[in-house]
Amino acid sequence: MRSIIAIFGGTLKEGVRSKLFWGILVFALLLFLSTMVVSELSFAEKEKIIADLGLSLISAFGLIAAVILGTDLIYRDIQNGTVQIILARPVKRWKYVAGKYLGLMAIIGVNLLLLSLMLLFVLLIYVGKPCIYLLRSLYTIFLELSLIASIGVFFSTFSTSQLLSSLVTLGLFIIGHSLDILRMSAGKSGKFLGFLLKSLAVIFPDLDFYDIKIKVIHGLPLESSYYGEILLYTLGYVIFILFLASLIMERREFR
Repeated sequence: MRSIIAIFGGTLKEGVRSKLFWGILVFALLLFLSTMVVSELSFAEKEKIIADLGLSLISAFGLIAAVILGTDLIYRDIQNGTVQIILARPVKRWKYVAGKYLGLMAIIGVNLLLLSLMLLFVLLIYVGKPCIYLLRSLYTIFLELSLIASIGVFFSTFSTSQLLSSLVTLGLFIIGHSLDILRMSAGKSGKFLGFLLKSLAVIFPDLDFYDIKIKVIHGLPLESSYYGEILLYTLGYVIFILFLASLIMERREFR
């Protein structure tokens, strides 16, 4: 447990100090300020416009952080030889992967927290109320980013190109939001292609499951069991993906 905590702490410190983390945060804050201008130009309700744009920005910049930092996490350690130094100690490789992932999620969590506070502050100024109900959507955004980050970490354990890992992870993100299209296409395709498309729709996580932004903003009802179900859904995928990442690390030789 100590080794996981140590790797977690080192990853968190390294991430918070990175230029990418602060670059994303500053750029996102600037775009948040632009939501005020957009709300002034619209005749619709300011609260819904700012909330919609704000949640979209948080999701987008969180995705950038999860993909870039996730795919670079272990890859960078392998390239600069840090992984050999860490694993030379009595540290099990699954603990190394777990510590790295938890550190990454702490970085993403800090990013999400700061942007969320900014969004709630802007809404407090423009609407005059805290709009705490948006926390429901922020909860699902964090869970979705947790899943995407685990995919990035998985690719970082064996890929020889951080750019390629990022592109593949983004591709899987797009597929995860297009499973309805795959299912429709499967019904109109031949047997082999239809079977392939149906298999992909089953294997890949359904990321539309996380998209409750419109329902939250417009006050549409959600089943109370949804929040527990999506947590278990995410944990299942994350644990499985990190298990595969750990298996790959166990079979790799570092010299």
